[in-house]
Amino acid sequence: FVYLVDSKGKLLTKFNCQTKSVSSLMISNDQNFIYTGGKDGLTKLWTLDGKLIKIFNGHQGEVTDIDCSRKTGMVFTGSKDNTAILWNEKSKIETIFKGHSNFINSVDIHPNDSLFLTGSQDGKAKLWDLNGNCLVTYEKDMVFVNSVSFSADGNFILTGSWNGEAQLWDFHGKLIQEFKGHSNTWNQSASVTAAIFSANDQYVITSSLDNSVRLWDLNGNQFSVYKGHSSGVSSIMQSHDSKSIISSAYDGTIRRWKLRGIPTFKYLHNGSVSSVAFSHDGHSILSSSWDS
Repeated sequence: FVYLVDSKGKLLTKFNCQTKSVSSLMISNDQNFIYTGGKDGLTKLWTLDGKLIKIFNGHQGEVTDIDCSRKTGMVFTGSKDNTAILWNEKSKIETIFKGHSNFINSVDIHPNDSLFLTGSQDGKAKLWDLNGNCLVTYEKDMVFVNSVSFSADGNFILTGSWNGEAQLWDFHGKLIQEFKGHSNTWNQSASVTAAIFSANDQYVITSSLDNSVRLWDLNGNQFSVYKGHSSGVSSIMQSHDSKSIISSAYDGTIRRWKLRGIPTFKYLHNGSVSSVAFSHDGHSILSSSWDS
């Protein structure tokens, strides 16, 4: 199921995506549509009230992540078939990105639309051009790369990995900074599930299977720890005004936080929440859940 709630946690709409489960989602830049990626290998475009508009059919495995261009109608998807695909606005394949030897967990489009980033369970992140040529490979004992993102200014790259750390890189593959603080417990992994830049590029935000969300400066100093989830955090996003953060978790909750870690609301699903996203105006929150 996909849920759309307002900024105070009031349910606006809910619809069934008619797939085994929704593993990834995103709100379009014009805020009029929703993209979902499912275990059936399909990416789907919906209206906000749940009307199916388009189907992107090309992957042979679960669609694990989706990004869409800030300037054009391009859509970029990653999959458990070890490939990423760039689609045009007519849902036709433009480029297939091949080079990873295991599942692709995360994708991102550069702000200028000319470069593309992938992170994989083969322990590598890769930078690609528009034609699917790999330009740089980023690797450093990361086991699995769960998350990749470009900075808002397009000059840096962030990765989050299974080893419980996030890494800041330059475009040439030089490691600039590591973010260490998530920790294993007797029954939980510290795996970083997401690592993102704040909207103004001044901070790094990470989430982990250790149930926490953490805020860091670019020198690796930890500012805040967001505690409240009782299970691993699956997804995070910051509002475009940089004032708040949302997180989803396998405990079935969505939480919204002020930047310094103060919770402002909690929304409870009936099942684990796999993904969460802010609308660009910050007034709505989108989530996908394994509800029955």
